[in-house]
Amino acid sequence: MLLTSGLLAVVLNSKSKAVGILFRSIFNENMLKLFQREEQTKVSTYLILLYFIFIVNVAIYVYLVSAHFGGPKGIFVFLMILLGAFIVYLVRHLGLFLFGNTFMVAKNTELYSFTIMVFNQFAGVILIGINFLLAFGPEGVQEFMIWASFIFIGLLILLRTFRGIFIVSEHLGDRIFQIIIYLCAFEIAPILILIKTLLKFG
Repeated sequence: MLLTSGLLAVVLNSKSKAVGILFRSIFNENMLKLFQREEQTKVSTYLILLYFIFIVNVAIYVYLVSAHFGGPKGIFVFLMILLGAFIVYLVRHLGLFLFGNTFMVAKNTELYSFTIMVFNQFAGVILIGINFLLAFGPEGVQEFMIWASFIFIGLLILLRTFRGIFIVSEHLGDRIFQIIIYLCAFEIAPILILIKTLLKFG
């Protein structure tokens, strides 16, 4: 948590408007598309750092919530969750890339992949504060933060899903089968595999 907090400080020092850009991109379609066009020609270091912050913090969050409900503990368990989170999102972005080029919808899948990245990076920043409260807050605060974080994450996923439907809306009539294949293979399956792995550790 200290590592990701330090990295966030580095990001804000080099790109003070980073979090504001992410926030506006989540709620503004035109801002998101403009942001994507700006980043298509280069790979910004601050975006890589923000994604790293997300991956680490989502792993910390899953570990802390699992431990709160009596799940397995230990550095090995945390590292397995971290590896699982990395694989899930690597597969998701690679899957979108392959899916877009295979079915000739690369423009849509690139925008959706970028949308996932933006939502995740914003969530990673918020999770830093949530994780500190889950790790070091009083028991009553921890219980409240767990359920409040479930609502926050659920709303983000719901908003991202609606954004994804809007992005592929032009293909819902003629590419519905391919969309269902993508959802099953790259959205639902990785999460179920991660949950099953955690249950096995439990």
